[in-house]
Amino acid sequence: MTNYAFVNETHVFVNETDVFINETHVFVNETDVFINETHEFVNETHEFVNETHDFGNYGVHTSQITPLIKGYGVHTSIASMGFNFSKGVVGCVTPEGT
Repeated sequence: MTNYAFVNETHVFVNETDVFINETHVFVNETDVFINETHEFVNETHEFVNETHDFGNYGVHTSQITPLIKGYGVHTSIASMGFNFSKGVVGCVTPEGT
């Protein structure tokens, strides 16, 4: 079962491929811009509070992105082409295809 809580959200998704399995997401006061992004999340719990994500023009590598992955601590995203949090690489953020 998937639970989503979105509060005061602004989302822009362009050319998105998303795979979410058994996901629980909590987003509060979020502004998200994802362009030409591929995201794969498997058995993940994500909590983002007061975060701004901008991946326009192939990504803002660090900006002020600090996704809190429950059970795995705080991670600063350096992704430019996508998140990949699947199969034992939970919390590891790498460009798609690497």
